[in-house]
Amino acid sequence: MQTYEFSLTFSLAGVDDPKRVVQHLYHTTCHDALICIIDEEHIEVCFEREAPSLSLAQEHAISDVVDSVSYASFIGVGAMRKHA
Repeated sequence: MQTYEFSLTFSLAGVDDPKRVVQHLYHTTCHDALICIIDEEHIEVCFEREAPSLSLAQEHAISDVVDSVSYASFIGVGAMRKHA
């Protein structure tokens, strides 16, 4: 298994308080991630995950966020790094 670091950006359309969403994610499925509020409707979540491939690590991370916050929409991938 390889360890990958990557960031994912999500839209939070219609959210009144993005801080509450961040707290919810941290306490549920993303307790091992760095979560940043970009603006009132967007967050970036930085993960470090072990997986057979980067795409599988990203798929699982996207699923973790969307399953926990149903109104979160995946927008795109940011920085990536593979550990040796």
